[in-house]
Amino acid sequence: MVKFTRVRIIRFLSSYQIFSILFIYWFVVQAFIRSIVSLLIATNYNLSFRLSVFILEARFLLKASYGLLFRKSFLSEKFLGYTMRFTNYLEFVLLFIEMFGIQEYRLHTKKKRPIIVDCGSGWGMSVLYFKHFYPKARIIAVEANKDTTTFLRENIKRNNIRDVTIRTAFVCGRKGQHSFYSFKTLGGWSVSDSGATDFADTLGNFTETWVSSLPLSTLLRHGADVVKLDIEGMEAEALESAQKELEHVVEVVIEYHPGMNEKHNRFMQIRRVLKNAGMRFSVVNTKSLFPKKDDLCMIYAMRA
Repeated sequence: MVKFTRVRIIRFLSSYQIFSILFIYWFVVQAFIRSIVSLLIATNYNLSFRLSVFILEARFLLKASYGLLFRKSFLSEKFLGYTMRFTNYLEFVLLFIEMFGIQEYRLHTKKKRPIIVDCGSGWGMSVLYFKHFYPKARIIAVEANKDTTTFLRENIKRNNIRDVTIRTAFVCGRKGQHSFYSFKTLGGWSVSDSGATDFADTLGNFTETWVSSLPLSTLLRHGADVVKLDIEGMEAEALESAQKELEHVVEVVIEYHPGMNEKHNRFMQIRRVLKNAGMRFSVVNTKSLFPKKDDLCMIYAMRA
């Protein structure tokens, strides 16, 4: 029995997939710790709502830990009056913490009916977050992965969310077809999807497909108040394509991926485009407890 257990532990520890998941688990734990501070200073939350979000975060993290230890899969969850289906529970926990705990996409617009272009909507957590605070908002939700879009549509319909237009497309700088990579080792993780060839070449073990691409300028052609970008390395390229249209946008929220698509996704490009559009901006590391120069970070831009 002891020998069998040791063999299983060795297999467990030698698995690249497990190491990848443990790395992301530590990432989620850091986000959870960071969210505690965010909840304490959240001026748009009353005490009751802060406690509710914190309790949900803790419960979800414990449930994710249980699932990892005993290899249990949980593919749906209820929270704050919503029900969501997804393909990976640990990623769901991360997204909930990012959206409702840390509030990475907290907006400052005073409009009751803002037009929000949400690029990289995933399963729809960001849509639920926006609709929670702006129930009359009109949202254009764009997601590149067709399988993920299926869950996005279902989650929007299941929660009776109205005024949401869903498009299946890869947001970048040009219209046509674009290579798209999904990390095979992390099956079911939408966060591993990317259009960055250099990122895929560095890590390897990706499945490449081709998806329809769409420049950000096309999405903004008919006007938008807010732009949210979580497009895994295509941020600068997408913004470059929409320099003229950004002049009419009030607020931009970007998850910046400095290690992806490095030749075409430099912070200097993003800064130049935002400045030319007349926006002031700040850069914040919202996830890591030990920030490094090349960490994921959030860029918040507002019309000056």
